[in-house]
This record gives sequence, C-alpha cells and structure tokens, in this order.
Amino acid sequence: INAEYRGHSVCYARRLPGCVPSLVSPLVPLPANCANVIMENARLHLTLFSLYVLYFVSSSAYAILAPFFPKEAQRMGTTGFERGLVFSIYSLVSFVASPLFGSKVHLLGRRSLLLFGGVLQGLPICLFGFVTLLEDPAWFLYVSLFLRVIQGVGAAAAGTATFALVAASFPERMTSIFGMLETVGGMGMMVGPPLGGFLYELGGFKLPFIVLGGLLLVTIPVLAWLLPPEQQWEEEHEKPSIRDVLKCVEIQILLGCIFLSTTAIGFLDPTLADELDPFGLSPGLIGLMFMVSTLTYALASPCMGTLSEKTGANPVIFAGLIITGASFLILGPYSIFSFIPHNLWTMAIGLMALGVGAAMILVPAMPQMMFEAAHLGHGASDIISGIINGCFSLGEIVGPMVGSSLGEALGFSPGATFFGFTLLVYAVVVMVYRSCSPDTPVDDDNAPLLPTLVSTVDTQQPLKDTDETSRSLEMTPKSLRKALLEPNGMEEPLLQH
Repeated sequence: INAEYRGHSVCYARRLPGCVPSLVSPLVPLPANCANVIMENARLHLTLFSLYVLYFVSSSAYAILAPFFPKEAQRMGTTGFERGLVFSIYSLVSFVASPLFGSKVHLLGRRSLLLFGGVLQGLPICLFGFVTLLEDPAWFLYVSLFLRVIQGVGAAAAGTATFALVAASFPERMTSIFGMLETVGGMGMMVGPPLGGFLYELGGFKLPFIVLGGLLLVTIPVLAWLLPPEQQWEEEHEKPSIRDVLKCVEIQILLGCIFLSTTAIGFLDPTLADELDPFGLSPGLIGLMFMVSTLTYALASPCMGTLSEKTGANPVIFAGLIITGASFLILGPYSIFSFIPHNLWTMAIGLMALGVGAAMILVPAMPQMMFEAAHLGHGASDIISGIINGCFSLGEIVGPMVGSSLGEALGFSPGATFFGFTLLVYAVVVMVYRSCSPDTPVDDDNAPLLPTLVSTVDTQQPLKDTDETSRSLEMTPKSLRKALLEPNGMEEPLLQH
C-alpha cells in the first residue's frame, strides 16, 4: 500500500530491496532525491530533540520555586496560605485550560499552539525574577499570582500541543516517544529544585528565572524553523467533541488510572518529610529520598514504553496499579502488615516501587487512550492530549491535599495503607471489567482498533487508494496491518478481498 508522507512515497509492506528505514514509517523507498529524505529524517530528529528540551525546561521551571521562593515570599510579608496559592494556581489553571486547548487544536493548529504556549511560558518566567522589586506585599502577591496564571496557561497550551504533535507525527513510535517525554519531564522535575537553589546562591532571586525563561524562549524560534507548515497536519474537517471522547468507557478507565497515579506521586509531598524525621536525616538526605521515586520514574519510563509495545498496554497498566498500591503498603505498613520492617531501606524500596508503578501506568496509558478513540478521527488525539494534560494537573492538585488530609485524620501509616488499598481495589475493578466486557478485544499490539477498522471495510467493493485509506492504515496496529497486507497462506492478501 503506497501512501504519501511529506511528499515522499511510503510503502507499508515487508522489507524490500532498495529500501531504508524511516523515523516515522516502516519503509521509505529510496527516491532519486535521496539527500532530501536524509535531510527530512534529520529534521524530524531535531524536532523531537527540541520538543524534549522544551518539555525539560518547562518541568524544571515548574519546580524551580521550591528551594527559595517560600523564604523570599515570607520576607515580603505573605501568609502561608498565600504562598501555597502561588504554587497551586499554576496546576489549577493548567487543569482548566488544557481540555479547552485540546478541543480547539483543529482551529489553532498544533504548531501555532506549541509556539504560543512556549512564549506564554517563557516571558512570565523571566518576569517572575523581578517581583521582589515590588515593596508592597499586596502587589507582590497579585503580580506573582498573575504571572503564575499566565505560565499555567502557557504550560497547558504547550503540553497539549506536544502530545498532539507526537501522536500526529510519530504514530509508529508514539509509546516509546511518550516514554522518553516522561523521562525528560521527570529529569526536569528532579533537576529543577537543586538547579534553582544553585542559581539563587550564585546570582540572587532573578538569575534562576532569567536562565530558565531565556532557555525556553531560545527554543521557540528553533521549533518555528523545524516544524513543518500547518496545512500538512490538517487531515479532517469534522472533529469530535470532548463529550464524544469521554463517552468511551475504556477512556474513562484509563483516565482513572492516570489520575490515581499522579495523585500517588503528589501524596507524599506534604507527608514524607515528617515520616522521615524519626530517622534523624539531614535536610539534604531528606531531599535525596524525595528524588528516589522521581529518578526511578525517569529511568523506568522508556523501558515501560518498549515493554508495552511488545506485550500490549493493558497488562502493563494493570501491573502498574498493583505495584503502585503495594508501594504504599511498604511505605506505611499498618499493624496488619507488621511483618514489613519500617526502616530507611524499606522506605527507599517503597519509593522505587512507586516510581516504577507510576511509569507502568502513565507511559502506556496516554497512547492507549489515543488508540481507543482513533475511530472518532485524528481530531480525537488532539482532544485527548488536552484531557491528559489536565488530568496530570488535577493529580498534582489533589495528591498533596489527599496526603495531608489522610495524614492528619488517620496518621501517615494508616493513610498510606488506605490509599494503597484504593489503588488495589481499582486494579481489581479494571480487571473484572475487562474480563466481563464482551466488546473488549484481546490487547495485542494496541488491538482496540481491530473492530473499528474491520467494520469499515466494505468487502463487496475494492479498497480505493485514498488519503483516508492511507491514514487508517497508518494508525492500524502492526499485527493487523501485517494480516491485511501479507498473504499468510492465503491466495491473496486479506486487504484485496
């Protein structure tokens, strides 16, 4: 089956003589202008690298405030609630704005939305370094909140556009690239606080924001040059709505998985330090304990992307729910689990299990949601990108609230045990639903597209070589595409019937 990708003929078939591997498609026949194909592949690699840089800087900028802003804000006369509001309003705005941007991607364009979001993040970050020049505590608070709101809107736009671009430009490598994005984001969250503290000591309050904001703004013109023109991604005129996407039960289940995993990550932010106090650790060692789960998550994410491509997403997500739930039973063993010792080693093991479990849930869940909604058209992936980004932000808001509330009401150990059992119960519910649902296909290489694609093939009419056919084949799982395109013992390939 021949299709067109950016002006080059793409052959979806077995490896043939005279063909070279492509970054996006299985095979690209060697054309006369071979240099153009090589340059195009290099351009795609540079585009992907620029997206990684943007995601890393955005994650670092989100976490950069932690080491020094509370002290500076307290010096300016703000209350504890006001300082917490400056931190949380970023995630709140991102939660509200992300689904809205996802539903309007077809109007704004992925490229334009990404560039707009990058600028809307970079400028407020740079300006935030000058808020200490405001001597009035009220003005300091209002300007800080305003800049964080703008930064949250920019993060929602850039994050939604990044996920949508990956889904549209790299359909064959979506899961592995999402894994790398989560690795880059995790590294940014881990590097942000120590980098911010170092730059603060080196050049005062302004330097951390100027450096990170400037780096983010420098990335924007590079992306503007690398990203192809907008019309190359306009594929359909009719776009599904947010309601159409959320009607799918499979998507609702996956959203629950994403929400619980991001809540689990934020659960420990207000509670872990107090739980580590009896061990007599210094602040630096406590900070290293916080890094254990983040580092494990960053290292495990690309592995989970590769694993889910080989085994299917659903088994990996189910195992991730089990491991994440078990990690909380290890972190806060209640009296019924008295056989689990409560020491630093078990705490470290629990944090590592949390990082691995969260990676097993988040990395395959994002592309799996896009595959589940593929029958709604490519516009569904744009909407899902916004919903996923908003779900991430919601977990960042709810996680610390749940952790602190359960810690005050029950104590850390009972609260962590309760939350761990919540994850395990949800895993059982997911397993029971998948085993009892007659419409759930076998998860073989993202097989949820199987009934959709087969039902759209008219066996009485020959299949025309249209753009719609090419797009359908591009989003088809590899196992089904192989059955469609290769004879496999039949007289003719299935597709010809």
